[in-house]
Amino acid sequence: MHRWEAEFEMLDTDRDDVITRDEFLRYCDQTFGPHLKVAIKFIKSQADYDRECYHRQRLDLNFVLGLVPSPAELPDDFAQTMSQLPLSHLSHINMAEYANLVVMPAADRSLEDIFLKERPSEAQVIDMIKQVAAA
Repeated sequence: MHRWEAEFEMLDTDRDDVITRDEFLRYCDQTFGPHLKVAIKFIKSQADYDRECYHRQRLDLNFVLGLVPSPAELPDDFAQTMSQLPLSHLSHINMAEYANLVVMPAADRSLEDIFLKERPSEAQVIDMIKQVAAA
């Protein structure tokens, strides 16, 4: 039995060969729980979004963060909700224009953290760039 077949059997609690929304949400709670930290990348252009997804699916996950499953279709009130998203000093940006998003596991540190706190040498930076290019 393939892994996903076993997962499906666990999800389908009422054994009707259909996974309901409630069954899926219960599975997500059990699998990821409230402790899964994610980064959401908002993308304005549909073409840029498509390109992002296409390339991330083909990269080596040993070097690049993969994507967390996200909804194929956004709720009807998404644009309205996003237009009200407060971004403090970036208040001039209308987030409703950024209707495409990818969800990734949150990294343990950002590039800025690495640069400012770890202060990598030029050789280390070159090595990191080579690792990203190899992915």
